[in-house]
Amino acid sequence: MSERKCIVTRQNLSSKDMIRFVIGPDGQVVPDLKGNLPGRGVWITAKARYVTQAIKENLFAKAFKTYVKQNESLAALISGLLAQNCLNYLSLAHKAGLVNSGFSKVESALKGDIAVLIEAQDGAADGKRKLAAQAKPGVERVEYFTSAQLSLALGRPNVVHAAVGSHSLAEKFLVAVRRIKDYEN
Repeated sequence: MSERKCIVTRQNLSSKDMIRFVIGPDGQVVPDLKGNLPGRGVWITAKARYVTQAIKENLFAKAFKTYVKQNESLAALISGLLAQNCLNYLSLAHKAGLVNSGFSKVESALKGDIAVLIEAQDGAADGKRKLAAQAKPGVERVEYFTSAQLSLALGRPNVVHAAVGSHSLAEKFLVAVRRIKDYEN
């Protein structure tokens, strides 16, 4: 991976640890999470606090060497986009038949080859504790999303527990979850 310089910290980092921004047709700063939008880009270390700092200190205009429109809620917008990216991977895994949801189905699935145990933030602690105790070593637990978000991604109502089988989509989901957690911390 190539290295880029962060406009906030002035450090050179791998582009996978950063977020690229471009100027949209309307002069608005746009996050380019996939790194494929046209135009000159500037890079910021993938942390919400640095995006907020860039806005406060008008660093986008300085880096682009022109006036740009800055959305004050850009850091939150990026969080939402990163979360949607995670849920897209989960939805793809579901369509591939890799996801079990519901307490009893997840409980049964944990006896097999499961890579990820997903539990809704707003789920009951008792159920989460019971399933976590049954998970084999190496099964990663994700407790980032709400039941509503999981339900929407899986196309089922009231999803609190889900399990994803070992597959490259499970790994992509985990990479996306780690990225959003790193971004928000």
